[in-house]
Amino acid sequence: MTTSRRPRTSNGFTLIEMMVVLTLLVFMAAMVYPNLARLRDAQEKRDFVSGLATFARQAREEAISGGQSVRMRLGDGDNSLEIVTTDVDSGDERTLRTRRFPDGFSTGQTRIEDAIAPGSEWQLTFYPDGSSDRGGIEITEGQRVYALVLDNEIGQPRLIDGNLPDLSQDRWAAGEFERRG
Repeated sequence: MTTSRRPRTSNGFTLIEMMVVLTLLVFMAAMVYPNLARLRDAQEKRDFVSGLATFARQAREEAISGGQSVRMRLGDGDNSLEIVTTDVDSGDERTLRTRRFPDGFSTGQTRIEDAIAPGSEWQLTFYPDGSSDRGGIEITEGQRVYALVLDNEIGQPRLIDGNLPDLSQDRWAAGEFERRG
């Protein structure tokens, strides 16, 4: 009696094939990961910059809704912005919100009304009627400069791509025509 043997077929991968595939996957991941980390850092920086005006609007809304003055100031060694209020009864200061600067960001020039102010003394007050002090702060990232400006009586902040403007030029004497352009 003769038994015929069928040829043996392989239904899987060999160890060498698996090692080659895994090596290729590790190599591709090593090439992609630094780009993903850079993209994440760039997005964090864009979110920080675009959120500066929103942070100031939140301070204004806190003043209106709480019925008391709220201040926005530099905190934590000039590496963050804070929204603070003072308790009317106890006089205790309370931090409502904090926004930390990402790595690579720092403060530049700061203004209160028409005067340049040291960073440690810089703070702008939002009042319960929605108005605010005039002033602003420069935030720098390398050579790039952004300015958060409060330059009107209704307390609306604006973000400028560039240096902090001289706010004294934006005031007009009563009865004069408002300049345009």
